[in-house]
Amino acid sequence: MKAMEVFFKFQEEAKNSHDINSKLVSAFLSIGRGHAALETFSSVLNMPTMDRKTFAKCMHNLSVKNKEVKKKMLEMSRQAAREAHVKVDASLKNQEIIDVSVSYDGTWQKQGHTSNLGLGIIIDILSGLVLDFEVLSKYCHNCVVAGRDMGVDWAEFHIWQKRTCG
Repeated sequence: MKAMEVFFKFQEEAKNSHDINSKLVSAFLSIGRGHAALETFSSVLNMPTMDRKTFAKCMHNLSVKNKEVKKKMLEMSRQAAREAHVKVDASLKNQEIIDVSVSYDGTWQKQGHTSNLGLGIIIDILSGLVLDFEVLSKYCHNCVVAGRDMGVDWAEFHIWQKRTCG
């Protein structure tokens, strides 16, 4: 299956779902807003809004779908990069794992040291394809809540944080 086919299949499933809630959540997330902004939008239009639980459920479902698409796209990208390397050196064809030269690049959402969100990308030098990426975050809501409840100076908090968040 080609990369564009995976992407369009995902879009087609979204079109056929007729789920206005998922579409609303997706729209607000794509502009960097959350439930509070949806509530404001709905109140300005004088229409009922969805509750936080429904918003969170739709957001979770979108996350699951996005992970599936990410996985398929990366598999295809890795396979295409492998084929490019085999084309250059046919002796690599039967090797399960091949060494490739890569470039790593990363960026943060904002300049300076104020950003909480970033992205790291691994690119195959030969093909120029992305082989992997990771979204980075310096903020963890669970850590903030646990730190508030347990106290960030307590040993139990640090044990919990190491076990839960790495």
